[in-house]
Amino acid sequence: MKDVGGDCTEMPDLLLYFSTAACWLLLSAVAWRASRPALAGAPLAQERFAFEIVVTPVALVLHGMLLYRRIVIPDGLDLGVANAISLLVALTVLIYWLGGLAFKGLTSILGLMAPVALAAVLLQLALPTPHVVTYGGDPGLGIWLVPIAAVLLFYSVLRIAIAVTRLLKR
Repeated sequence: MKDVGGDCTEMPDLLLYFSTAACWLLLSAVAWRASRPALAGAPLAQERFAFEIVVTPVALVLHGMLLYRRIVIPDGLDLGVANAISLLVALTVLIYWLGGLAFKGLTSILGLMAPVALAAVLLQLALPTPHVVTYGGDPGLGIWLVPIAAVLLFYSVLRIAIAVTRLLKR
């Protein structure tokens, strides 16, 4: 917490880490249970689908808040290894989730990406690797923010295209 004695309206960092990790762990457990229908008592697909539709955006918003708090700092952008990996995973999950809303076959990939997102959040917590990229002190949109965001978005889309290509070849 930033203000210990006063009225603090921001979520403490550890609570944000644990709630984000809990959402990804919950999605991982649901995906693991759904992959074993005989052991799980054959859960209904409609209940699991509704659950994932609610929890995935919550996990993505929490992950985004965590990334914002860790990457955007007063000195510039902290693009250390753990932050960059977590950002790439969050973008990939976001694109898979949006693709899953349009194409129902992509929804099952979220079950594979939830443990990866959980690992990225835990890596970000356990391995703080500061690498500050300054952008001239302007607190607004810096000169590096747009190209870095474009490259990360391109990588996420490329990763999805590779995965979909492999799925279609089977």
